[in-house]
Amino acid sequence: MEETNDSIIIKAAETDEELCGRGYVHCTSWQEAYRGIVCDRYLDTMTVEATTARARQFPENTLIAKDKEKVVGFAVYGPSRDEDLMDAGEVVVIYVLSEYYDRNIGYRLMNEAISRLKEYNTIHYEKRGGAWIVVNR
Repeated sequence: MEETNDSIIIKAAETDEELCGRGYVHCTSWQEAYRGIVCDRYLDTMTVEATTARARQFPENTLIAKDKEKVVGFAVYGPSRDEDLMDAGEVVVIYVLSEYYDRNIGYRLMNEAISRLKEYNTIHYEKRGGAWIVVNR
């Protein structure tokens, strides 16, 4: 668990309540960040129930950022999904609630995810839309 002198802690998700928080952040952050970029009809059909069900279905390798008891961001990492990068680790997603922007939470989630991917020769992060950041070890 990583902690700094503010109230935000970065830790592995361990409880169902924390996975529910991941679901809330997933849905809310998409609706906040992608309004005007992604079709509003799609965003309006997203539900916390659906994103929470996904969080419960795939709980492994989930890091959360908590402000006291509230989940305010999360990251998911694991082995690469790219068949050409079988010895690589990947940071799959990072989402943070907009009210917590400018507090380095995404940066802290990324650093913690990368530190947990040390077993891989290469770590990569894929941003939908084709932008890649590759860090070779």
